[in-house]
Amino acid sequence: GYSTVGFDTQHAAGQSQAGAQASAIDAGDGANQVQNTGVIETTASAKAAANARVDESVGFDELEADATARADSFVSGIVTGAGDDAISNSGTNRAAATVLATADAYSDAWMLNPLDANATANAQGGGGAVGIEAGGGANRIENSGLLESHVDLTVQAIARADQIGTANATSNSATAIGISAGDGGNQIRNSGAINVTAQATIETTVNNASTKRTQSDVTLQ
Repeated sequence: GYSTVGFDTQHAAGQSQAGAQASAIDAGDGANQVQNTGVIETTASAKAAANARVDESVGFDELEADATARADSFVSGIVTGAGDDAISNSGTNRAAATVLATADAYSDAWMLNPLDANATANAQGGGGAVGIEAGGGANRIENSGLLESHVDLTVQAIARADQIGTANATSNSATAIGISAGDGGNQIRNSGAINVTAQATIETTVNNASTKRTQSDVTLQ
């Protein structure tokens, strides 16, 4: 935005949201029999970027810039609903989810302006990957091959302002699961390999001062 002389409020807002979901084999309710002896590659990627900018060259306005971004990505290799399912994997089953959410807010007032120039950035992201996911029932699941589940999530919030800058970056979830089964008398046997990784990188920047943290949530079942 741009303003000249006045006593108004200049407001810029940017919003962005993205979601992605993928599954290679998705069987509904019932006594399903699923067997994989080949190669399953399942990927989902979600990217959301929001920008808000208020730039005043000359004037006496209050400036507000707000940017909000959210991205979610969830992926499953083999999924079955409720029922007594028999699932066998002797091949390769890879599931990977990638998430990037970025919110960037900028507010710059004229140097003689005594009023507020604020910027607020909010970013959220969530991601999940499951190799084999069975619903409730007496499921029999066997893996003698290779199961891989990976989640890579990055959430960035950037706020730059002459007065008050606020940046919030939140990871809703970053979870990787090899084998997941619902309620019931499940029998799970693994004689192969299960590799799962999940990483969430959270970055906030306020007026060029940055903080960064990394967390992981990995589940082996």
